[in-house]
Amino acid sequence: RVLEVYELEVDVCSLTHDLTKVREMHPVIRHCVTAGLEKRSQAVAHELRGRLYMSEENWEAAYGAFLEASTLRQWENPICATETLKYAVLANMLTLSSDDP
Repeated sequence: RVLEVYELEVDVCSLTHDLTKVREMHPVIRHCVTAGLEKRSQAVAHELRGRLYMSEENWEAAYGAFLEASTLRQWENPICATETLKYAVLANMLTLSSDDP
């Protein structure tokens, strides 16, 4: 449930363009990823990291985070995995990479 609160907070910060608050949340979300949570929680944490990276215009890191989130969500909820994969493709396009996601 804590990650859902962070997810909403990242959404609000994205809408208000409050990058300082987003940067403050980054270490907490990174800790959630490494804490050995269940797959769904790890997927949410990776997606949040991807959003944080996108707000910082760090497209390569965002691509990696969204791709990992999509992989984790694939078995649980294919629709969410597809949405997350769309973000991964977008981040990959913004890196101007020749890699095919």
